[in-house]
Amino acid sequence: MFNVFQDNRRQIFVALCSLLIVSMFYSKFIMSIATILLALNVVFHPNWRDHIRNVFHSQSWKMFWIIFIIYVISIVHSSDLSRAFFFGIQMKLPLLILPIVFLSTPKISKQDLLNILLFFVGVTFIVGLITLCQYLLNFKEI
Repeated sequence: MFNVFQDNRRQIFVALCSLLIVSMFYSKFIMSIATILLALNVVFHPNWRDHIRNVFHSQSWKMFWIIFIIYVISIVHSSDLSRAFFFGIQMKLPLLILPIVFLSTPKISKQDLLNILLFFVGVTFIVGLITLCQYLLNFKEI
């Protein structure tokens, strides 16, 4: 079973990235599921420890960590500390997990990257058209 999973890892990664792109516009729940599945895709790799170790030694990871620490420090200046901490960290934690996932994933081909980017542009364009049509159809009520 795991051999089939190993052979299709690239296709699984591209499909999960596509699911993450679509869910950005429609569902926070599906976006969370896609993030978890992307993380599991990394964890089930035979050399996952080496990939994670390489992430923590990269300069890119340090940049994301510094931005996250600055955000956590800024929470201290909030008037409602408990709400800011709970909701702020809850919303920003995936922004810390996704760089780990993308940095620890073995490199994908340029064609796969181009397909993911074109899919993102296409979905964004379609969602923009749908929003424009809804606006024009309901212009009088607005």
